[in-house]
Amino acid sequence: MIRRFSGTNIAAALLLIAVLVCCETSQAQNTREFVRDNMVPGRASQIRLFGNPRLAQRLQPVRISSPQGSELSIVSNGSFIGTSASDYSTGMRVGSLYRFRLSTVSEQRAVELYPSIELLDVLHPPKGLENQFPIPVTISESDIRHAVAGRMVSKVIYLEDPETSLPRTTAPGSQATIDISGADDAVRAAESLGRPMAILRIGSRVPTREELAATDQNAFRSQTPETVQQQSSRPDLKANPEYPAPSFK
Repeated sequence: MIRRFSGTNIAAALLLIAVLVCCETSQAQNTREFVRDNMVPGRASQIRLFGNPRLAQRLQPVRISSPQGSELSIVSNGSFIGTSASDYSTGMRVGSLYRFRLSTVSEQRAVELYPSIELLDVLHPPKGLENQFPIPVTISESDIRHAVAGRMVSKVIYLEDPETSLPRTTAPGSQATIDISGADDAVRAAESLGRPMAILRIGSRVPTREELAATDQNAFRSQTPETVQQQSSRPDLKANPEYPAPSFK
């Protein structure tokens, strides 16, 4: 992932599984130069959809992970419904903006943050395995501390280029992160390493009740994510006849 802070910016890019190669039309590629990480939330996703309208037809599973002990709540009809979990999968589409509430404890006090996620692209896993290959979006304790301190944390999750990727080790449940200068653009940095898939933003502002309930355009507008089957682990690819294990003979 590529992480950037506003004011004290950092940009972060996450690695996905390299075998899930994404496709993109030349029409969609023409919109790349217009996408920046500092756009109004949701605008970058709309630009990508304008370049490739077929992306709207794909429901992309997204797995949101936060530190143990925190709780994620999903937007539903202008309010937030708790999931009673710190790890949750839901369905999102390119062109929409999604917000959720993160309730946790930071520096010995209870806090609530309202991150947003917008998709820039979708994965193309084997047919029938879509729900088992979600885009992982991880919120770390470091992200929470910076947001509580008043910084805007921007993360760009990307699909790593298998031709240029470097070997690395990450702990279970964590995401490889690259910090960049606040003067740089997280989307451009992610494009140099692979294919940008999603943008996560975490700020410290708490929306008013009126903003959450309003149906018109406002700073906290959001679409309701769709339900997908929850997956606790990756599939056994070796046992799946549609996705046989590679042979090295």
